[in-house]
Amino acid sequence: MSKHTEQELKEIAAQLKCPNGEKGLKVADNMFQTNTEMLVESLKYLDLQENQKILEIGHGNCKHLQSILSKAENLKYTGLDISDLMNQQAKENNKTEIENGQTEFIIYDGENIPFKENTFDKIVTVNTLYFFKAPINFFSQIAQILKPTGIFVLTFQEKSFLEKLAFTKYNFRLYDIDEALITLEKSGLNPMKEILKQGKVISKLGEEVLRSYYIIPCKLA
Repeated sequence: MSKHTEQELKEIAAQLKCPNGEKGLKVADNMFQTNTEMLVESLKYLDLQENQKILEIGHGNCKHLQSILSKAENLKYTGLDISDLMNQQAKENNKTEIENGQTEFIIYDGENIPFKENTFDKIVTVNTLYFFKAPINFFSQIAQILKPTGIFVLTFQEKSFLEKLAFTKYNFRLYDIDEALITLEKSGLNPMKEILKQGKVISKLGEEVLRSYYIIPCKLA
């Protein structure tokens, strides 16, 4: 049984969706610690090449930016997030990259992606799937802004793992691998493979858990 009250669990779930205030700063640092491994593993399947444009959806405080920019020469990075606080933190943490024109951070409403068709060579999102209100529509937009030869990587924690965490009954829509693959395929994306990863991590409740997550690299159908 969780040691946290229902109100505390609700607040944790809300902060994970959209960090804000002083607690949001702590949540963002925790997410940086727990999400970085997932992002680094995801980057292996993006096949980043010189001069490409990459979009990350749900970048958090983006202390991990160098993990991305170091993968190839002259990459252009755009970060998209629903949190004003994370937008501010990302800008604060990456001033040099913004000033030299290599990086930009943009706020959006979580539903409508504000870019033209065929804009990005590579797109990645980690631990955001649970919060999309209309996932098929959202992924359809990703298919539109992805260049014809582009790659999109979706990374998420598996349903059977997240069900064990008390806060995920609030604001989370959980997916097993089959549900995720069907959703992507209905959106005009072609999953190339699914990679299952496991490892120990400290949960948002401060407990060590064995986490399982999937990486799904996709091309246009």
